[in-house]
Amino acid sequence: MSSQRKDGKKLVSSYVWENDKERLQQIAKEQGVTMSDLIKAMVTELDNLKKDAKDQIYKSAKNLD
Repeated sequence: MSSQRKDGKKLVSSYVWENDKERLQQIAKEQGVTMSDLIKAMVTELDNLKKDAKDQIYKSAKNLD
């Protein structure tokens, strides 16, 4: 049934900036994927980055307001 969640998926709530949410929705729509699938792909790609690239992302994240 399409309204049922896939096994292993959990609801996660977070507060994000409205423009970030809108941008993620825009990208997902343009690519024909769900927000969940887009975020999953982003996490997978983050996991595959080299340590220095990850460190730069983490450093940038700590400096956001």
